[in-house]
Amino acid sequence: CLDSVEKDNSEYDFEYLFYINNNEDKTIEKLNDKKYNIIYEDLDDTFLKKDRFTKLAIFRQKLLEEAKKKVFDYMIMLDTDIMFNGKMFKETFKIIEKEDLEITGLNTIAYPLPFFYDWAPLFKDKFSIIKTIFQSFCSNNLIERDNFFNGFLIFKNTENFRKKINYNNDNNIDTKCEHEILCEKIRNANLKINIIPNITPLYTERSNSYYFDTGEEKVNQYENLYKKIEINDIDYRSLNFYFVILCCILISIILYIILK
Repeated sequence: CLDSVEKDNSEYDFEYLFYINNNEDKTIEKLNDKKYNIIYEDLDDTFLKKDRFTKLAIFRQKLLEEAKKKVFDYMIMLDTDIMFNGKMFKETFKIIEKEDLEITGLNTIAYPLPFFYDWAPLFKDKFSIIKTIFQSFCSNNLIERDNFFNGFLIFKNTENFRKKINYNNDNNIDTKCEHEILCEKIRNANLKINIIPNITPLYTERSNSYYFDTGEEKVNQYENLYKKIEINDIDYRSLNFYFVILCCILISIILYIILK
């Protein structure tokens, strides 16, 4: 994916920063071959027993603090289980530069569909979930939100970004998602996330029956998704359209019954 990005976007200079802890799968060895910048640490069992979302927020904050020390125009914070291509980057930055966007999110809820519990906590108004899903699948216009599942988020290096954007859980509140903390900071700063609905990176671990497959089957799913992304298309919403519409209808009915 990164090779594709550099090939199709030679007008930009890229620098990569990875956070890794307790390396057990030789990830760090593979990254060292590429001479990427790596933040690495071994964490003790006490820390590792913290809940998953607390840990993820802390890891993201470590990465963010290191990134803010560098000189750059834009920073892209993305999950490692997302596949993308160079054309997605090219088209994204055309829009960002034209519209002068400060915070931009790509449509990571399109395909494969993230589980609702991942990003439902981000929305204070639960009905806005349904609205966002429909807009994400049925519109090509920018969607402006103060909350969104941010597995692929792009920040312009502004004063707002340097001073107000972080993943620190200041009040040590329970969180259902590491993105919830960041969305709260964005709301408090009166900022918005601009979602580009027709640019849709693909999640590997949300693919079809990923969680029910093991070993070679998972490897095959990675390969199949890479073949899709290698086509260098940018909009994969049609792959899940009817499934999502059905989910929206069902969730709308459930919410209506609960809130009636």
